[in-house]
This record gives sequence, C-alpha cells and structure tokens, in this order.
Amino acid sequence: PNLERMQKIGAMIIESSRFDLESVPKMLELLLKQETQRLGQQIASEIARRMFRLSENHS
Repeated sequence: PNLERMQKIGAMIIESSRFDLESVPKMLELLLKQETQRLGQQIASEIARRMFRLSENHS
C-alpha cells in the first residue's frame, strides 16, 4: 500500500472523536491484507464504472 494513502487514512481515524488507540494494530492488520486491498480495488472500479456510465447518459 501507498504510505501517503495510509497516513491520510490514519489521520482521518485519529481525528474521529471515537478513536480508540487499542484498535490500531487490528486496523493495520486488516488494511495490509491482500483481501482487503482487492476488495477496495473492486469497490473503486465499480464506482468508477458507474460514474462513467452516468456521465455518458447525461451527455
């Protein structure tokens, strides 16, 4: 994973009012899993596909 992206995610989590420091190791473990990254890529691809289709329909 991209370090800058991980830092942004970490900053957003820390800024949350309900942030629990004890959950950091488990979150990192999940973020580094191949399955999590693959799922994120699938979600991003599907969102991009839908946005493209919407933009074609409104042209």
